[in-house]
Amino acid sequence: MRTTGEVADPRGLGAHDHLCWVFDDADDFHRRVSSYLAEGIEQGLAAVWVGTGSHDDLAAELVGLDVPGLERSGALSILALPVDRPPDGPADPLEQAAFWEDWTRRATGEGFRGLRAAGDSTDWVGTPGEQATHLAYEAALDHVTQRVPMSAMCAFDRSRLGREVAAAFAELHPLVSSGAAPFQLYFSDTRDLTLRGEVDLASSSALGRTLELVAPVGARPGGELHVDAGELQFIDHHGLLELERFGSEHGATLVLHDADVTCAREVLRVLGLAHVRAADGDGGDLADAGGRGVPGT
Repeated sequence: MRTTGEVADPRGLGAHDHLCWVFDDADDFHRRVSSYLAEGIEQGLAAVWVGTGSHDDLAAELVGLDVPGLERSGALSILALPVDRPPDGPADPLEQAAFWEDWTRRATGEGFRGLRAAGDSTDWVGTPGEQATHLAYEAALDHVTQRVPMSAMCAFDRSRLGREVAAAFAELHPLVSSGAAPFQLYFSDTRDLTLRGEVDLASSSALGRTLELVAPVGARPGGELHVDAGELQFIDHHGLLELERFGSEHGATLVLHDADVTCAREVLRVLGLAHVRAADGDGGDLADAGGRGVPGT
């Protein structure tokens, strides 16, 4: 099982955890990412630090690590990329994610327990087009972290991007830094998707955008998407109507499980939506779902 929710410290993550770290202080972030990578190296993982600028500039950002020695041993790699190219390789989001899957498999073949990667992606998401591409990449990368022993810390500088843009990336990660986003929607270990946090008028359109990225459309044409809502603290009619719009456009029914704490069942009864419903119980709807593998695979 992957770690999900909010964390105040990036250390202590498991082999498949995918963290979005939103920061405002670059020096504090560099200290935290250094301890995150150091912990991974101590656990027998191959560590990768990704960013823009020169190799030496990136090495200087890693606090308290013997970078030359770790690089010689193969335990640490620094991937220095220019600002004017997509991060992590090819521009296609699926190819970008596959790049990391291949690296992880090579690392395990060389005797490492897995891969632990971290990178500051701020320089690559300055325009709406870059943001759209990177959002799709993050969704694809989340699938990779489910398949192979890769943990990732994807960082975004809120002081440069603004709160709304930074939150957009946090919303599709299963694990986020404290206060990074009002809600999260991501691939579930037990259902199709997990929706947690709070969705209201201010965040309902963001919910629709994230749904388009992560929902396994086409996996079950005309069928149901089962959503674990056990950690959904609040959703109003604006959020439910956004789910209805998505279901209507894609010919799917979204089934919310364990959403009683949000009063969603009562609101759904009033709205009478055709493409969103609350599960009758943990048994029946799940049995009709046709299996609970990784969506889209």
